[in-house]
Amino acid sequence: MDMRRLLFSQVVFTVLVAGAAFAQAPEGSNKLTPAAVADSLAVLKQLDSALRAHPRDAATWYRRGMVAWALSERDRAQPPIPGLDWTLLGHMADTSLRIAADIDANNGQYRMMAGRYLLGSGVSITRAASYGLFANALERARKNPDPHVHAETAVEVGRLHWRRYEDYAYRFIFGDCPFAGAGTADLRGSIANPDSRNVRDAVRRDIQICKQWILNDNTEYMGEADYLEAEAYFREAFEAQPTFERAYRQLAMLLVDRYRWRELEIVARTRINAVPWDAWAWLTLGLSVHRQRGDVHLVTAAFDSGFRLLKPEDARRLDHLERVLRPRDTLRTLALDSVTHRLGEEGYWKGADPLWAREGNEPRTEFLARVTYAELRWTAEEMNVHGADTDRGDVHIRYGPPDLIVTTKQPLDPFYVITWVYEVGLVFRFDAMLTFATAFLPADDQLSYGEIQGIGPARWDNIREFDIDSMPSQFARFRAAADSVDLFIAARAPVAKINDGADLAGGVRADFWVLANGITTIVHDTSKLVGEGTRTYQKRIPAGAYTYRVEASAEGGHVAARAAAVVRAMIDTVTGFATRGFGMSDVVLASTATSRGPVRRWNDLDLQPILGTAIRKGTIALVWENYELGNTGGAAKYLVAVTVEKQRSLAGKIAAQVIGRVGSAVGVDRQGDRVTSHFERNLAYAPVLVDNVDLALGDTPPGTYKVTVAVSDHVTGRTTSRTMILTITDK
Repeated sequence: MDMRRLLFSQVVFTVLVAGAAFAQAPEGSNKLTPAAVADSLAVLKQLDSALRAHPRDAATWYRRGMVAWALSERDRAQPPIPGLDWTLLGHMADTSLRIAADIDANNGQYRMMAGRYLLGSGVSITRAASYGLFANALERARKNPDPHVHAETAVEVGRLHWRRYEDYAYRFIFGDCPFAGAGTADLRGSIANPDSRNVRDAVRRDIQICKQWILNDNTEYMGEADYLEAEAYFREAFEAQPTFERAYRQLAMLLVDRYRWRELEIVARTRINAVPWDAWAWLTLGLSVHRQRGDVHLVTAAFDSGFRLLKPEDARRLDHLERVLRPRDTLRTLALDSVTHRLGEEGYWKGADPLWAREGNEPRTEFLARVTYAELRWTAEEMNVHGADTDRGDVHIRYGPPDLIVTTKQPLDPFYVITWVYEVGLVFRFDAMLTFATAFLPADDQLSYGEIQGIGPARWDNIREFDIDSMPSQFARFRAAADSVDLFIAARAPVAKINDGADLAGGVRADFWVLANGITTIVHDTSKLVGEGTRTYQKRIPAGAYTYRVEASAEGGHVAARAAAVVRAMIDTVTGFATRGFGMSDVVLASTATSRGPVRRWNDLDLQPILGTAIRKGTIALVWENYELGNTGGAAKYLVAVTVEKQRSLAGKIAAQVIGRVGSAVGVDRQGDRVTSHFERNLAYAPVLVDNVDLALGDTPPGTYKVTVAVSDHVTGRTTSRTMILTITDK
């Protein structure tokens, strides 16, 4: 065994033996008060006295074992209570429960609880001793009229086979795989560049190589016999007592492992008819229908019902935003008050929804489905392990189901390695120890995992049934009356592409929203798009923080487009925009900006906005408003400087400069990769002055440029500026 595995085994042994809490001990054991502990110790003395008088009383031995078990677990919990010794109490529980099972050999309950105690010990040899007790208990329970004991013991025997199956699941009998045993990694930095087709193609090819071994060799996954045995026992338990939640959850766990969604849906509906208050019946119904791409309304209602029926502490543990945030963001959100935290969650899920025009919120629903799956699939009650809180649960909730799972193991090694691979280029490796049904990211992979979370804390693009293009857009803010702001937005939808990807001939629909604080809708307009072209929107909004979104989609379509941005219609410390005092609006980039009469405000111009791209040798218009300049003798005097600075382009000099209609001679300064055109303005004073300036691009080479408009007030000496990004193309 290498040093890493030796260290890992020591850590696991320490956690499981020195710190294990026995999940199936008497309920509430870890919360016993000092008074309850004192009463329990007194009960133990009474039971000892009774056993001295009647040493063959199995019921008394059983009760002694359960009380000692409860006290042993309480001694492991906080805050500590003097007078307890979990090692001595644990030995007493073990001995007492085994004696009870031996005396009353026909009592399945006694044997089952003795087996559970051994199973929760965290020591492989002791755990193995529980297997015979469970099998023996089931034989007796089948003859017992108590259906609950029958169901409980059948579950435990099923769990025995399930743990064996876990050791072999997704291990190939023949063949090899490029990812087998690989460490946790973001292959080729693909999560930082999720649109890299080369990365996806390379990883997809290697995944197919792995899967091809199974097809070529006509082999199955190992552990199939134990999987089928586990299913038989879980079904036996469920049929013995259909209202027994644990039996249902074990059967559901087995079905989700193989993605048997239709079967799970049938079982869930049957369960709901019998026990409509069972939270997990509703949650598994939502999961199964969602994975089958079923009715969105049914899925939403099922998850809502399931989380309402859960215990409040379980609902809070499972459904919280921190599960998909960066670690550093988690620390910040946990410090928020409850109202701010709730609003933050609503804003996150609203922003994550790829298309608001479609019913439902796919990322939110997918998150609930992943949480449900993780809690079902990797919960190990005997080890007090909650599936959603395991390493595999965390990865699954953040990144979804992997595209490939490979399990590898060396002969005589008590460890095996589970490798998850995603087509996007993510690889996660988990170490596991035989018979424990749990797995962990190894210590030397934790740093890599933290880096992956920091770059991409969660992914939702693997759930889409359609492609979403980025829609080119621009927005500008102009002051309006009474601390309100006129918002001007322009966007261009790929109408032909959306129509080509539509199954129905209903045309392309455009939707426009403005949300206050990213949550509350204050504007929603819907219209039909006919032909290509730029669509503009103008809305007056009160001062505040907003988000806008423009979408273009088609009914039954597989292609959509979207543009969105955060808008601060208030003091914006980043750009310098403000709703009062000296300042300027944002700058609109337009192909033309014309008028038929006096221009007093920006909307007196007929603007044909461009969306970040202009053609070489062409001319563009820059339009903005100046606010509350200084007044000297009824005149406003200020300097305008328009700077074009190279960011990324082909070789060549910047030829762009301001031309015409500026009222004074234009000076031009050329400094390396930057050209500044500047001119003086001397106008009759008004609280608002509109500037409309033409910028000739000339032979400026294609590329990306930063365009900055700066205004310097000669009267007050104050300055302000705005910066835009412009791409110049050959055509």
